This record gives sequence, structure tokens and C-alpha cells, in this order.
Amino acid sequence: MFVRADFEEFDSSTIPLPDSVVLKKIEKYDKLLDMEGGKRAKTDVEWKASLQARAADGSEVKAARTRLIEAGLKPENVNVWSPLHVVLLDEVMLYERMRDDVTKTLNLPFWRAKPAMVEAEAELKKVMEKSRFLELLSAFFKVKQAQSRLDQRIAYLQIMEALRLHALLNGGSLPASLSDMKLPLPVDPFTGKPFQYSVKDGVATLHGENPLPGSDRMNRFYEVRIKE
Repeated sequence: MFVRADFEEFDSSTIPLPDSVVLKKIEKYDKLLDMEGGKRAKTDVEWKASLQARAADGSEVKAARTRLIEAGLKPENVNVWSPLHVVLLDEVMLYERMRDDVTKTLNLPFWRAKPAMVEAEAELKKVMEKSRFLELLSAFFKVKQAQSRLDQRIAYLQIMEALRLHALLNGGSLPASLSDMKLPLPVDPFTGKPFQYSVKDGVATLHGENPLPGSDRMNRFYEVRIKE
């Protein structure tokens, strides 16, 4: 979010900022992105050359001005800015749009967030070469996936505690199904559905969706026995 605050001077300027100021801002972000250590879409020199090439293209600049005005910036300011000023802010706007698309479902359960996040990350890959600002966007899907693995582990523990309580209140017997327990139980965060549960010969089996498809490292099966 700091990018928005950092470009306040660029957004609100009533005069065209010198190209030297614009290029200095690019150098600042190039150093920052180098510290991130991620995959570089462009080098510093390539990024500057790309922006300068766009600034020299009248149709590119015209389209960028239109997008900035549609985004809510004042037309009287946008129309006096230099081409380099305009195309740089256009890249900032692209970054903000992609940031919002990738992160807007982060607070939803994984099973609800996944379709939108997969779609947004696929779109991000298509435009990644357009701006180095986009390198600031981390692998949000993997972050959400890792967070949901922890949510799933906690859900397993909650269900096992509920099984223990049921056994305590029912002479040591396990419920035939999870729906037999009166406690509110969590659903599997990866599916939005109840965990798979069965009982055979006094042993309950509890299983959820594999959080890492294609790998058994996190694919957990629990067996629950009530000790006499």
C-alpha cells in the first residue's frame, strides 16, 4: 500500500514533473526490487527504455492519459503532465489494479477464494512484463494456501476434541457420523464441506482434502481410538 502514498506528489501535481524526477523515482524502485530478490521482469535499463519508448508513442500516451482520468485523477492535471510522467503513473495504476484483483478474496475461506485468486494470478502472469512494479506482488495464492493448511490442522484438532467429549458422554463410544455430535464442527477449509469420517471396528478415520495436490507430504489421515 505504500506505493499509493509514495506517488502522491505525482498524482496531485498541477505541473509536469521534470523527466529527471521521474527517472530518479524509477531508480529508487529498482533498488527496492533488487532487495526483494524475486524474478526480475526487467532490468533498470530495460525498464527505463521501455517507459521512454512508451512516452515517445503518441497513441500510448493518449491511451494512458485516458486511463488515468477514468481512474479519477483530475483531467486538468493529467493533460499537462509530460509523457514520461503519464506512462509511469499508468504503470502504477496497473500495479494497483492487479494488487486489488489478487488480494480482494484473501479474507475468504480458501474454497471460496481459490477460483478468483487462480484467475487473478493467471492474469498477472500475462501482464508481468509490462511493469517492474508488478514484482512487488508476492505469490498470494501460495500464502493463502499455507495459511489454510494451518486452518485445516486446527479444524482437525477441534473435531478430535469433539470426539473425545462425545465418547466421555456416551460410555466411550465414537459417533457413527460427525452429524451425530451436537457441537458445531468446522468444515474443511479446502472444500467448504464436512471432513470425511467413518468408523470401523471401534476405530474412527478422519480425513480432509489434500492441501498440496500431487504431494502426500501434507495429506493427513487420522485414526482415533478411545482408550478404555
